[in-house]
Amino acid sequence: MINIRTIIISDCHGRPELITNALEHSKFDKNVDRLVFAGDIVDIGYQEQQCSDILIENKAEILYGNHDAAMFLGDRIWPQQWHDDIFKENLFKIMKNSKIAIVIDNSVLVTHAGYSNSLHKDLFKEEDVDIQNIVRVINRFPLRLVYEWKDGPLWYRPTKDNIWYNKCSQVCGHTPPGYVESMISPLKFDNFYMVDPYCENNFNSPNRYRYAEIINGRTKVFDSNKIGDLI
Repeated sequence: MINIRTIIISDCHGRPELITNALEHSKFDKNVDRLVFAGDIVDIGYQEQQCSDILIENKAEILYGNHDAAMFLGDRIWPQQWHDDIFKENLFKIMKNSKIAIVIDNSVLVTHAGYSNSLHKDLFKEEDVDIQNIVRVINRFPLRLVYEWKDGPLWYRPTKDNIWYNKCSQVCGHTPPGYVESMISPLKFDNFYMVDPYCENNFNSPNRYRYAEIINGRTKVFDSNKIGDLI
């Protein structure tokens, strides 16, 4: 049995080096490995097209981020800029078949912002639900409706009062890990892996990366700011 390795990155926001640095560090091979981009190609940086070209070249599965969804739906959210409008038509082509959620190795849920415990209670009566069913239900809803769920997979950020659904492992972007860890300490992130590369230190370094690697359902996160990379 061959265990396919999955690399998950997110939140490049028009900065292609945040993609290429992760691919280079992980020694990603598009002919062997699986690549997932967990949303937010657009806004902030100026090289959205280059970002999308790299993702397509490497056969990435591209999920919706809240910024991508906003542009797709015609909503204005900060910090959209003039150059984002130029990219809009290409974004429609790239993301016409994109999803909100996927599952890796039948055990790891991947969304842009995470899947909250409060949303799970709204969608399901049962506490324990098969992860494949969670993905099917989320992807069945119209993008506009999902976009309006403020505790949903495009916007959710963990708090002490609304932690993530912890019956499965999750990988997401959207939220800088340092922000969440400081907000809900001392809760442990045993099965909630964040790959948003934003950080207070060294974010603008040309070598910055943060990504997750999944092999046979086991997840590791690598960060250019961490000694030894492993988190």
